[in-house]
Amino acid sequence: MVFTQLQVVGWGWDIAAFLWLAGMSGMAAAIYAALVHGGLMSDARRKAYSWALFVGIAAALVLVVSDLSRPYNLMNAMLLSLEQGTFGIGRSWMAIGIVLLAIMALMSLALLVSSYAGGILSPLRGRAYSYAMLAVGILVTMYSGFLLAAAPGQPFWNTPLLPLLWLASGTTAAMGLSEIMLYRTGEDRELSTRISLYGAFAELVELLTLSAYMYMSYAAMGVGAHIAAEQMLFGPLSYITWIGVVALGIVGPMISGFVFAKYRYSGYALLAVAVLVIAGALLLRYTVLASSAFEPIGLL
Repeated sequence: MVFTQLQVVGWGWDIAAFLWLAGMSGMAAAIYAALVHGGLMSDARRKAYSWALFVGIAAALVLVVSDLSRPYNLMNAMLLSLEQGTFGIGRSWMAIGIVLLAIMALMSLALLVSSYAGGILSPLRGRAYSYAMLAVGILVTMYSGFLLAAAPGQPFWNTPLLPLLWLASGTTAAMGLSEIMLYRTGEDRELSTRISLYGAFAELVELLTLSAYMYMSYAAMGVGAHIAAEQMLFGPLSYITWIGVVALGIVGPMISGFVFAKYRYSGYALLAVAVLVIAGALLLRYTVLASSAFEPIGLL
């Protein structure tokens, strides 16, 4: 008998939402840094990014902490372990993640405050701080992949392709989020066109990474990974995979991105495509979580 992760551990939509928010917020910080570096960050855009980064990463932190068996005791446990020298920052991916998420939440809050206040907080609007945000954002995104890749007994996750897939998917979702923020803060057609084109290339990379991940899982990574890939591709989760993730979340937006880069488009069409990309990233994380199966153990 084969048991899925969903049956035994129960990581479902809540953890999928955590992984989605962490990846999208982390790569949104990278896009924010790119815009600051290029001198394309207006005050309105800075405020929009600040709110998006802070709300997204704070929600991710709440979701991952709430999954702990005793979340209300987290702060006391961390302080006690630091005092005793037993804090597992070098031994636990969960501890590493909580620290990274907390750092990014504090940095995003500081950026948010600096967006409305001047004075001593003005340097936080500059390039140096945006580069620090970029570094932490990429670490947060990669962590969300390594958290699963290091999970014991889950061969579908135990591959270095998973952090790369999360990085590619987080990038496309962050670009979709950027399109929405550009739309809300006053559309810049040239910048929107560039982001759409870069997003299309990112979606191509995501499609290739997902294809490699599914092929390796189905054909070369053991029975548990094969069963999980089969559930995603041909089983009960296949309609989410093929329609929600591949068709609407990657291929459709990729084609639209290349089209928008050459021809005129409406802001509403761009907004719709951005929403599909972001939703597809969430569905991808849910299907990867829900389909994973424990490696069967034969009894002689």
